[in-house]
Amino acid sequence: MIFRIFRFLVFCFVAVFLASCAKKESAVERANLNLGRNSSEIQKLVRGVFVLGFDGVSEKDAQVKKLSRMAKKGELGGVILFAKNIKSPSQVKALNALFDGVLVAVDEEGGRVTRFKESAGFEVFKSAEWVGANLSASEAGRYYEKMASQLKGLGFNLNFAPVVDLKKPNSPIISKVNRAFSSEPEKVAAYAGEFLKAHKKHGVLTSLKHFAGHGGATSDTHLKKTVVAKFDTAELLPFERLASEADSVMVSHVYFSEFDAANPAVFSPVMVKKLRSEVGFEGLVVSDDLLMGGVADVAFGERVVRALGAGVELLIVSVFDEKRLKEAEMAVVKAVELGRLNVEVLVKANLAVEKFKKSVR
Repeated sequence: MIFRIFRFLVFCFVAVFLASCAKKESAVERANLNLGRNSSEIQKLVRGVFVLGFDGVSEKDAQVKKLSRMAKKGELGGVILFAKNIKSPSQVKALNALFDGVLVAVDEEGGRVTRFKESAGFEVFKSAEWVGANLSASEAGRYYEKMASQLKGLGFNLNFAPVVDLKKPNSPIISKVNRAFSSEPEKVAAYAGEFLKAHKKHGVLTSLKHFAGHGGATSDTHLKKTVVAKFDTAELLPFERLASEADSVMVSHVYFSEFDAANPAVFSPVMVKKLRSEVGFEGLVVSDDLLMGGVADVAFGERVVRALGAGVELLIVSVFDEKRLKEAEMAVVKAVELGRLNVEVLVKANLAVEKFKKSVR
């Protein structure tokens, strides 16, 4: 009898010890064990890192219904609105309210990159180039407070701006469309810093773009593969100056061949490491739109796998398509099964996105 009692006590001790060890196991490690056997859980996590564009202007529209359901179930990173979704202040406010709990984003730089029309009742803003040429930095801050206040009032919590690329004469998608504050990196950093502060004051998250600098690119990544053969290190300065203040950084589709000739920055572990280690950025890393021409030579599902593998955490896809979403999910599941992508990377990206969402106020 005594022996049996002793054996029972030993058993209890071992059980308690093993339970305590299990508790010390990280959430990511536990998720790895579960997800390694469950492709449906991996698919849910894939949805959690997407910000999706969509068709529709109200709760009556099919894609709005679908995405709002995904948002309610916690299976969506966020949505991004374009001009086609925006008709009036009251309409867009009601639309954005359907996506409670996720990121509700827009590209609002001012100038040509705006989704708002004055004729529809919105305040519109000048380009970054105009601001840099006509306002002091402090005046710019007050100017951008009006922008941020409007966005917040309409229900947006994320603005994919400001541009911190340098103004260079041969850039068709930056300087030629007035998107850069200046050719001087310190001035760019100062004005972009005011932009960040104005948005933070009104509770709107922001994103510096387009790492590691699109100003020197002589072609447009919206349209085709774009290579910068000789990198100007001055392009990094605004990112370095603002690393501790920025909520997120958008990584470009530019190939910086001095650093990684095989991959655009968005697919490049080398470039994301440069952002983290050299620039010192610790916030959320975001892709540019994965439907752009600069990465169109890669199958969509593979784009998602490569971006996640590089360390990008939030993926923008400007047009929602269920077949495309399923392609991405299956590509990630297969990459995990083949050992090309560690599921821990996907879990950590989701944790980063969740942390980012919680910073919305």
